[in-house]
Amino acid sequence: MPVKVLVVGGGFAGAQVAIDLAKCQHVDVTLVTRTDYFEASFANARSVVDPSIADQALWLYEAMKPHGTFIQGEVTQLSDSTAVLADGTQVAFDYAAIATGSSYAVGKSSTALTLQQRLQELQGLAARVKAARSVLVVGGGPLGVELAGEVLTDLPGVEVTLVHGGQRLLPSLTPKASAAAEAWLRSKGCKLLLGDKLQVPPGSSGGPFSGTTSAGVAVAADVLLMATGITTNSGLLAQTLPDALDPQGRVKVDATLRVVGHPRLFALGDVTDVPEEKLAFLASQQGQLVAASIAALAAAHVAGGQAATDAAGKRLGRWRPSKGIAVMIVTLGRAYAVGRIGCLTLRGWLPTAIKARNLEGFVSKYRRQLMAQP
Repeated sequence: MPVKVLVVGGGFAGAQVAIDLAKCQHVDVTLVTRTDYFEASFANARSVVDPSIADQALWLYEAMKPHGTFIQGEVTQLSDSTAVLADGTQVAFDYAAIATGSSYAVGKSSTALTLQQRLQELQGLAARVKAARSVLVVGGGPLGVELAGEVLTDLPGVEVTLVHGGQRLLPSLTPKASAAAEAWLRSKGCKLLLGDKLQVPPGSSGGPFSGTTSAGVAVAADVLLMATGITTNSGLLAQTLPDALDPQGRVKVDATLRVVGHPRLFALGDVTDVPEEKLAFLASQQGQLVAASIAALAAAHVAGGQAATDAAGKRLGRWRPSKGIAVMIVTLGRAYAVGRIGCLTLRGWLPTAIKARNLEGFVSKYRRQLMAQP
């Protein structure tokens, strides 16, 4: 009898787990996700000025490589062996992979359940940005800097203001990379309000805004782009398995990406407490690791029962945060980028050639990796 595996969430991590496990002879995998589409969300900053990239960065799950049974729905309850969907359907499983990701205003939609709805959202935002005379970006992390860079590059006549609570942009990069990004933004006329904060009512992103920062600076813009307030999508566990969460609401995992205290559950991607930047390529590789681990447990169970499964559980692959060295590239439009490899600062032609001028290539890579016919 096949081992039943439930995958909750179909982003880079969850989709990879489902696709890899669907190849396994002794596994029956079910993928549950709330939308009917996959989204390469790292392209969303570019889509604010060039919505055509969304046509390549979003696709239906039905166009993906075989990934088991697909259910568009929402898991509302989860135990160590059963999930309950919003419509009351119960899904029993032997193992589950929790890959529910995270949410933030521009990068991911909280309302679009279909591909067409999401494309309309992105196209509408791009139209508002193109028609704007001024844009306000709140947040100076990677998303905020990329949004400002895209607008300044493609729409040079638009006045851009960026508000950031920290004293330097891109705190996850090296100080030299942060300084290079700041210098580039200022050279393009971006008004930077560093060490300042702005209270924004929920749901304001994408529309006009006027207000006053905590330092008393009046700001107003035709379009507000929120790049703060990233929320881990762990509410599923908050009620049913609260012991699985840390104080920040992240799922606690061990080195094998098993949920601490729940050996039949794995968690991966943005939802975990793994100390690393939450990046697409890391989530995808975590998906490969978790799929291999569950496949090994399933094969052991079929071959030798519980004793063999317990033995296999002691030999599972282990995840090294950031694969042992932190790597990140942040684009500022199509012609400049900064980044890091460990303590090494990247700026200028190299990161620009890798990502800023080749963002479509990154999208194509994941289309080939995940789609049946890219």
